[in-house]
This record gives sequence, structure tokens and C-alpha cells, in this order.
Amino acid sequence: MTRTRLIMIFALATASPGVWADRNAELNQMLEDNAVAAAYARMCDEEPMAEELKANTMMLLAVSGLEPHNVQLGSAKFSQLVGQTFAATKNLKSVDCLARVTDARSRLAQTQHIIQATRR
Repeated sequence: MTRTRLIMIFALATASPGVWADRNAELNQMLEDNAVAAAYARMCDEEPMAEELKANTMMLLAVSGLEPHNVQLGSAKFSQLVGQTFAATKNLKSVDCLARVTDARSRLAQTQHIIQATRR
């Protein structure tokens, strides 16, 4: 994720109520991308990283001002997307674990960075 996109996400997270739909769309996309990355991390035996990515994604939703029940819905969606990704992956041996784990690490770092920027 580029620095410009990180700034845009932060700006959306702190924007006025008039842009809630855009902000929620951006958060939703991040949740979806992080869920897929977490699924592949699990497939590659990186369970702790997958769990940390989920926890940080839920924290991002919370610090972005979503109501607690919406964070719970986000958690359910995250789990559903992980399951769908597992189901869609027919051959676990075909997964490029090095690339997928690198992507998960990168997404985790980006999510943590956005959380820190949101708290400032």
C-alpha cells in the first residue's frame, strides 16, 4: 500500500459524517483484503500472524469509530471470508507461501500503521 493510500485511509477515518459511506467502503475493502491474507497465512502454517492480522483489523474498525455491533459483524465477515478462501483453494501445495506470508506481514504492518495514525 502506498503512502498516499495510507494518508487517504487516515483522512477517511477522521472525516465528517458526510463521507461515512466512502470511509466504510475503504474499511470494508481493507477487511476483505486482510481476511484473504490471513487465510493464506493460516494455509502456510502462520497461525499467530493470521490471528494478529484479524485482531488488528478489528482494532482498526473500532478506532475508526464503528459501533461495537458493527465491529462484531466485521469479525464474523472476516471469519466467513477466511473460510471462503480456504474453500476456493483446491490445492494447498499450489499456494506460494513465501509471497503470501510476505503479503500478510505487509498488510499487518500497514494496518498497525493506520491504527497508530488514527489514534494521534
